[in-house]
Order: sequence, then structure tokens, then C-alpha cells
Amino acid sequence: MMFTETAGVDAAMIYLTHADQKPVSYNPPPGAGQPRRDGDYAAYPVRVLDGRAIAAKLSLDRQGFLLARHATGVADFYDDDAVRDTHYPEVERLVADATGAARVVVFDHTRRRRRRRERRQGRARAGAHDS
Repeated sequence: MMFTETAGVDAAMIYLTHADQKPVSYNPPPGAGQPRRDGDYAAYPVRVLDGRAIAAKLSLDRQGFLLARHATGVADFYDDDAVRDTHYPEVERLVADATGAARVVVFDHTRRRRRRRERRQGRARAGAHDS
């Protein structure tokens, strides 16, 4: 499927440069001074498009993802209990309906914030770009 939509943003995405080298990811304790990943990575320019205009054309089987509209019962996504008690089951149903899976388990969520101070206070995790 070729998309002709040109609106988007240019971003640097990090990819492995050599497929012959097996990448390794680590989860060292904070402040240990150990690398989080091993492999030959480089930033590549990528145009990121707004997929909402083509959402109906996307397929898990073809593109590997889809966009789905969903109204949630969660009023405050900073309330971890509400996210676990309400949003987890909502997302499990959404994924099961989209994939036909007999069982779906949501086991974690990540809240990202732009402000480093909030991440340091433990109110949000660092984004991928901060790793």
C-alpha cells in the first residue's frame, strides 16, 4: 500500500546499522555506568506521517499496526489505580477484538512527560530518547 499523504514531521529514528550483529539490551541499575544496549546503532532521517487520514486502510497483517478509535472511562491518566482498574480492561478488549486473541494481558503502562523534574520525582518515566 503506497500512501501519497505528504504532511508530516521529519524525525531522527535510531536503527541498527548492521543486521549481522545481534543487538543486546540490558537493564542495569540506575547510576551503574553500564550501557543499556550493545550494537551498532545510527540515527536515520524518517518522515513521520499522521496516520489518522489512512486509518481505515491500515491492517495488522500488512502494516503490522492499526489505529482504532476508543472512548475511555478514565478521567485522569495520572491516577494509576484508574488506569489499572479501567483502562487495562478496556485495552485488553480492544486488542482482543482487533486480533481475535482468546486472552490479552496488559501488565504495565508508561507515562511520559516532557519535564525532567517530573521524571526525577518518579511521576513519569523517561522517554526512549532519554535512554
